[in-house]
Amino acid sequence: MKIYKIYLFFLFLSVFIFFSFVCTLNYIIDPYGIYNFKTWEGFNDKKPYINGKTRFHKTQKLLTDSFDCIFLGSSRVESAMNFSKKSILFKYCNNYYNAGLSYATILEEYHLIQLIHRYQKKPKLFIGLDFLQFNANTNKSTKELDYFKKPLFYRYASLISFSVLKDSINTINSKKGSFYLSNGSWKIMENYLENFPQDLNLYFIFLITEKGFNDIFYQEFTYSTKNFSTLNNFKELLAFLYLNSYEVYFFINPFHVRLLEILDSKIGYNQFEEWKLLLIEIITNEGLIQNKTPYRLYDFSGYNLVTTELITKQTKESKYFYDSSHVKPEVGEWILLKILENHNIFSDFGESLNKTNIYEYLKNQRKKRDEWREAHKEIIKELFTYIKLNQL
Repeated sequence: MKIYKIYLFFLFLSVFIFFSFVCTLNYIIDPYGIYNFKTWEGFNDKKPYINGKTRFHKTQKLLTDSFDCIFLGSSRVESAMNFSKKSILFKYCNNYYNAGLSYATILEEYHLIQLIHRYQKKPKLFIGLDFLQFNANTNKSTKELDYFKKPLFYRYASLISFSVLKDSINTINSKKGSFYLSNGSWKIMENYLENFPQDLNLYFIFLITEKGFNDIFYQEFTYSTKNFSTLNNFKELLAFLYLNSYEVYFFINPFHVRLLEILDSKIGYNQFEEWKLLLIEIITNEGLIQNKTPYRLYDFSGYNLVTTELITKQTKESKYFYDSSHVKPEVGEWILLKILENHNIFSDFGESLNKTNIYEYLKNQRKKRDEWREAHKEIIKELFTYIKLNQL
């Protein structure tokens, strides 16, 4: 009996030591950058596994750190909202965090806002909207949403995870780092552009991006499935923000008008217009229900001097774009100037939309669209020829 007790003691001691080792290693190496432990160059300073665990990483940052301003949205927000110390933003915020997520859905945004409400001190929210966020067919799995719903559980559960241990060990040997800056914005070269050959012309980077939207993103668009509605998600998000009196700035992200040609061919340009009408209607109605002044919605998409920048085979570098979907941080600064101080870098870049001006605005956009298409027939032809000749 005594030998049996000694055996059990050493068994439990061994298990305890083993799991203590796993917890300690996962905490010190911190492959997903969630514990803010000390880093040593060449040991645990490179954290490439953040790239595959962005939702985990960013929800944990919102759990542990405090921010005056938070940016929400898709990868378009991740690329654009990266500000220098001279930015206009710092007149309004002491610090900020870019909580944008690649392929973010409206349902994710709603859960992210609820997490912010639980753990932050009511920061200013800047929410970039994209048409594809409202596609009910891109609904995320329950496990991915759990990162938003149960941040504390995942924070401590990861300490004893063997999959995390594997990533911790591989982190030690890694030569590559994370895609992300400490403020949550993209390191664009490491994140995206390094996937292309260094000598690849910008024109072909645009074409490859546009083909991706044609083949993958602009497929099977719908606002609702049998048990799911993105428009209802957006209504719930707005009701929550109005009820809790958040200071919010909504804006539609800019992207190159070449992508509107793809959108038109796969879904229909009229659907893009209808979406903007729905946004105005929902934002206005939810505000009236809560007896609150409706939030403003700024549109930086469509046809303007930024989004119609000419890109040809001779273009070595774009003034405004990394590719046809993502603008540079300079454009992000111009978005802030318009939103916060009503200052236009270009007279037609950014329009505050409401129920009074939306129809005239869409009519004017239609006119600009017709003019652009008429002047760029050859570019449109080249775009669809490339897609046709490079089918999957």
